[in-house]
Amino acid sequence: METFTNETGGVSIRLLPEDSLDEVPQSHRKMVNQNIESIFRNIPEYFETIGKNAPVPAMRKWVRKLLDHESCSLLLQLSGYSKESRASFSWTSNVVRGAEFGPLRSKVKLKSAVGDLFRLIEFLDWMGIGVTGKLFSPQDYYTVGALGIEDGPKVNLSRSIAWGEFNGDVLIQAPGDFGGWRTISGRIVPLGTVTDSVEWVFDQLLNKRAPTLD
Repeated sequence: METFTNETGGVSIRLLPEDSLDEVPQSHRKMVNQNIESIFRNIPEYFETIGKNAPVPAMRKWVRKLLDHESCSLLLQLSGYSKESRASFSWTSNVVRGAEFGPLRSKVKLKSAVGDLFRLIEFLDWMGIGVTGKLFSPQDYYTVGALGIEDGPKVNLSRSIAWGEFNGDVLIQAPGDFGGWRTISGRIVPLGTVTDSVEWVFDQLLNKRAPTLD
């Protein structure tokens, strides 16, 4: 078990599969629920299931690459500047871009590849706590982005879903099976259909890149 200071100034604990959850101090113990314990006992089986049910081929291939190199740890993290705490399973790899998986907590009814993704995981963070760059459970666009459209295709943001962010840019699912980004400058950048946009995210990770606009 390793204890270290994270990007927020908070305390993080990393446990490898051979470590014991009994070692977790009281400060972080509340994050270790039944679901976390169950996953930690058999990490490969849990992620085999995620890979098998992945909504797009690139995600399936990406998870397979992570499993083939088996470098996963449990992260229990406290934020240094808010009350946020989170448990995630962190994969590192030399062949693809690694990320932290948040185990599923919410019920998502959204009928799309984005909805299918978030019926498997709660969040996916490729940058780490306190740093911008992650996918999060779908929510109304205007709960995360206050800006309208300045340039690009006209989409109905009031009926759009946000499901990821990087440095002010927001991944959106819009009516008409539209998937893309709404940038911090208000530009709409199409990625194709909603399924195409999910495939694009995992294709970036598969090719050792962060899913961000150039």
